[in-house]
Order: sequence, then structure tokens, then C-alpha cells
Amino acid sequence: MTKKEINELINPNEFYSLYFIKDHNIFGSKVPSTVKDRILKDSVRENYLKADYTGEGKATAWLIKGKNIIKYLEANNLITN
Repeated sequence: MTKKEINELINPNEFYSLYFIKDHNIFGSKVPSTVKDRILKDSVRENYLKADYTGEGKATAWLIKGKNIIKYLEANNLITN
């Protein structure tokens, strides 16, 4: 995705769900388990996303702040000019 697309799609002050990220193909995958795996790997390594989650099992809801999504995309070179 380009910087312009990201800026139009993501507000740095809002929270976004795992399904929003999946539906808009922000991390380059439309498979929920792949998106969740990226979030979990990030939480162990750099923790750019700082994901909050509530619930357990299949009822788990993931929320990520927009500015953290942008920071993660920039750090992992997923934004093109």
C-alpha cells in the first residue's frame, strides 16, 4: 500500500480490529489467522503494534491503534511511496 492509501484509510487516533486489517488487506493477507500470527510475532519481537485484546478463545477481539499500525508498516517496509 502507498502512504496516500494508508493516510486515507487509517486515522492515527482510532482503534482498528483484526477484521478491519484483514478486510482492507493492510498486512498483505486476507486470512485472519495470518494477520493474527503477525500480531503475535510482533508482540514477542518489537511490539510496534501494542495490540490490546479482550475475551478468550474464539471470542477474542483484537484492537490496535492507528498510529501503531502505521509505525509497524513503516518499520517492516510494507508502505511504498
